[in-house]
Amino acid sequence: MSTERVLRWPVTAAEAELAADHLWRRGAVAVGEEVDGERVVLTCAFTDDAVLEAAVGALAHRGATVVEVDDGLDAWREHAEAVHVGERLLVVPTWRASADGAEVVVRIDPERAFGSGAHATTRLVLAELITRVRPGDRVLDLGCGSGVVAIVAARFGASEVTGVDIDDHALAVTVANAARNGVTVTVAASLADVDGPFDLVVANVLAPVLLELAPLVRDRLAESATVVVSGVLHDRWHHVAEALVPLAVTATQTLDGWDAVVLSTPANSVT
Repeated sequence: MSTERVLRWPVTAAEAELAADHLWRRGAVAVGEEVDGERVVLTCAFTDDAVLEAAVGALAHRGATVVEVDDGLDAWREHAEAVHVGERLLVVPTWRASADGAEVVVRIDPERAFGSGAHATTRLVLAELITRVRPGDRVLDLGCGSGVVAIVAARFGASEVTGVDIDDHALAVTVANAARNGVTVTVAASLADVDGPFDLVVANVLAPVLLELAPLVRDRLAESATVVVSGVLHDRWHHVAEALVPLAVTATQTLDGWDAVVLSTPANSVT
């Protein structure tokens, strides 16, 4: 049994969901919860010690510390379960038994990349994706992580799917997961290296990242295109929508304190 250094952070029960997401966005590969009276203790594993130390440094004033635990990086896998997205999609960890009961079953091993399908932002974008992707669409998955969104797009009929992520490991995981699901996903480390036009863009990234990339996203859209944005807190996405003008907001969905926002080009404003 191996020993790993992990971050432990006590928060209130009301803070737990958003605090856990904050840790994911800081580069965590696993986040567990322990109930301790009226508080929740988050235990968070990282693959990179420098990233771990940076997270602890930023959160030390709120009680975050570093401790050593057994099998810190992979303990979450024991508790991972299949995720239903409506009646049409089932995302199953590769180490779980095969499961039926959905039109499309996608099997994913995220390894150290974000995207098991269980996080609220991922479920939001998947729910929007499967209702909007059309046969023959060119789809861009911005912040692809494990590749789950890109793979689902391909399984639901997209003719060409591109995943972008700054993490080289995530790109390798995306390619491997695509192969095990019988589809192809082209990957790139930078949106600047990707050519459009895309009919559908799915961006499950933090708002500051999307604000920075908004001009590149707009430049890669087809005349009639849809953009699905998540990774934004409930009702705190308006500045993101403004950065994507002339796209207009056509729908929003909320889950566990997070929003998915659907925007369309003027030529595709009727949904």
